[in-house]
Amino acid sequence: MVAEMEGLAAIWLSADLDGLEAGSVSEMRETAPHLYEVLLTRRNEDWAVQIERHLKGSGVTFIAVGAAHLLGPDSLQSRLKARGIESARY
Repeated sequence: MVAEMEGLAAIWLSADLDGLEAGSVSEMRETAPHLYEVLLTRRNEDWAVQIERHLKGSGVTFIAVGAAHLLGPDSLQSRLKARGIESARY
């Protein structure tokens, strides 16, 4: 497990988004689809609803999430885009 986490950390540090997706999100989607659904898909959808509501207020908003939530077809960004909300990954 430690070696896996070190490998993912190295991929993250190199900004290899495809590698990060393959080593975390895609693997979870394939090997543990129920866990993927609960931890990523449903949470991203719920967060998108909450973010949309929050953005209707005033002021500046900064939102930080774990890297896995920004990767793959069920990403938080894709959920926001479906609601017409522009987002950026920094």
